[in-house]
Amino acid sequence: IESIDRGVYDYSRTGGCTTGTAYNGYTTNNAYFTPEEFFNGITTASSADTANGAVCALDSGGNVRSVMASGHWITFPEIANNVGYVRQRYPIFPISANAYPAFKEIKALEDV
Repeated sequence: IESIDRGVYDYSRTGGCTTGTAYNGYTTNNAYFTPEEFFNGITTASSADTANGAVCALDSGGNVRSVMASGHWITFPEIANNVGYVRQRYPIFPISANAYPAFKEIKALEDV
């Protein structure tokens, strides 16, 4: 599933499971690209109340694939292969600028 620039993304597609209605890629505010098979057969959403359940998107070969929201969830649906449930309510974002005080505080906590 390709990333598409928001300026050219086709918002008329609904995520249906036909080649004419499936999302044709994803964009920053419509990120459905995690294969449904990644989760343990779930078809409804329990993400932060902002996502649909399983929808369809076209892969790079134009084939319809069932996908789910790829953003943050309060608790991920059960992940297949006995991985189970993963809580993701408070994500920790990577810090890339070492000149900021927050970076120094995080690095100091690594030693604790």
